[in-house]
Amino acid sequence: MKYTDYSVHEFVLDEYFQQWVLNPTAESSRFWEQWLSQYPEKQATVAEARRLVRLIRFNEYPFPQQDAEKIWNKLEVAAMEQKLGKQKKSNPQLLYRNTWFKVAASIVLVMAFALIWWSQSSTSLQYTTAYGETKEVILPDRSVVTLNANSTLTLDQDWNDNTPREVWVDGEAFFEITEQPGKGNAEFTVHSGELDVRVLGTSFNVNNRRGKTSIMLHTGKVQVHLPEGNEEVVMQPGELVEYNRYDQTLLKSPANPQLHSAWKEGEWIFEKTPLYEVANVIQDNYGREVVITDDALKHQEFTGGFPSDNLEIILQSIEVLYDVQIRQQDTQIIINRK
Repeated sequence: MKYTDYSVHEFVLDEYFQQWVLNPTAESSRFWEQWLSQYPEKQATVAEARRLVRLIRFNEYPFPQQDAEKIWNKLEVAAMEQKLGKQKKSNPQLLYRNTWFKVAASIVLVMAFALIWWSQSSTSLQYTTAYGETKEVILPDRSVVTLNANSTLTLDQDWNDNTPREVWVDGEAFFEITEQPGKGNAEFTVHSGELDVRVLGTSFNVNNRRGKTSIMLHTGKVQVHLPEGNEEVVMQPGELVEYNRYDQTLLKSPANPQLHSAWKEGEWIFEKTPLYEVANVIQDNYGREVVITDDALKHQEFTGGFPSDNLEIILQSIEVLYDVQIRQQDTQIIINRK
């Protein structure tokens, strides 16, 4: 019977198996349950194959078959290295002249005193995330904010029913806002770059990086306000608003919400995304400068879904899909054509 001699590798590349893992139907579930009851010795193999299919999500974001097989081989190596604890670590060496070191130390001391003074006099609360970190913040009104890596959320610590609900975001965050009908602060405002987002009860993603601010609405209804130009845009679920600080354009378009908030579930999803934009995401979230040495390569499009907490798997997959060579040097990731 088919599948009886399949390895983990062969299960992962089988389309019917992928469909069952990612988009199961009553028929496929019945087939695999019966098959596993008939061949219980294959349960461990099937379990491992299911885990890997979910990791790359071949079916939803398909790669050519030969590329899928190459990625599989890379993943096997990466998984083995993780088990053996052979993770590569950069070890940059920084050299300082004595004079400059003394100057830097003086600056740090002054900044430390300024920070202490500010923290004692400020009435703001600030939440930050490091590179590679996400954090969930519960606001005083029970609204939930999930901060992406390298991001900051600021709010007034004196929130009450009689004060406006407003926060400031630098970086990227996902909001789930609670409604407060009948209260003076029912409206909730998010300040991000040049844009103000006014909401009641809704969920949306805000991304404010590299001179651009985007708002992706998942549920509810929001009003995006550009104070400087006195422009307002009302958004419905499934719409994306983007503002470019450099050319001062404010555009609204339909979009797939999952593409803009998959990071919240520990995944990055790219759909026909130029490689230079993928590089920007890596840099914004991991603090590693990505250098693409070939201009034509920068604009080649990329489609795929990867775990956002495993930079090595992301880089290995890019290496295979683009037939490039990736070299890590101190804080840089260098992508060259072979």
